This record gives sequence, structure tokens and C-alpha cells, in this order.
Amino acid sequence: MIIAFLLDGIISRYFMFFPLLTLLSLIYENKNKYLLVLIIGILYDIVYTDTLFLNTIIFYLCLFFIEFYFRKMKNNFLNKLLLGFILIIIYRISTYLFLIISNYLTFDFLILIKSILFSLFSLLYIFIRYIYEKMI
Repeated sequence: MIIAFLLDGIISRYFMFFPLLTLLSLIYENKNKYLLVLIIGILYDIVYTDTLFLNTIIFYLCLFFIEFYFRKMKNNFLNKLLLGFILIIIYRISTYLFLIISNYLTFDFLILIKSILFSLFSLLYIFIRYIYEKMI
């Protein structure tokens, strides 16, 4: 998760999109995940978004959704990919709605769709993690 957090910053600095690797790394966490989400969520808020507790809350909600999802679905590559897609949509819509409600942005559906589409490149992280896990 720490590597994903650092990669989010590096990739967003050199490319046109803001990846969600930290969010997608929640799919793979098993031990101390609630404490880890608290720490990473606060750091993510401070370092990347200039908000406090917004991403922490969204990460916690996504963590609950991940647990619910894997109780209903098998834990395999295809389901992880689908879950990653759903998490990106949940994250982008919830942060976008917060920015609209707080009058930071005006509603523009095209901006929301564009942010979701650019974030889909982050799904490569799931593919890379899958290959890495198969090699170990």
C-alpha cells in the first residue's frame, strides 16, 4: 500500500491523470487494514488533495464495500478487476459530489466522465499485482 501511495504521487506528477493505486491496493490488504486505511487516508488527504478526512472516509467506505463484495464473489483476477472498476467509479463520483456540494466545482458531467476514464488506467495495477502474486 505504501508503494501504491508513492506511485500515485510520482505518476500524477509526470502524466496527465491522477491514478488511484492507493485505493486499488485496498483490495489486497488483509492485516491491520483498518489502521492502515486510517493512516494512509489521512496522508492521502494531506499530501494529494488538501482535504482532511474526506479520502479517509471514502477509503473506509470502500473497504467495507470490498469486504461485502468478497463475501458474495470469489477472490479471483476477474472479480478483482471488476471490483477495481467499481471502486474507481465510487471514488470519483463521491469526491466529485463533495466538490460540487462544497461549491468548489460547478456541475459538469463531462469532467466527471473524463476523470473516471483517465482513472481506468489505474486498473493496470491490478494486472501487475496479479502477475507479481503468481510469480511468488
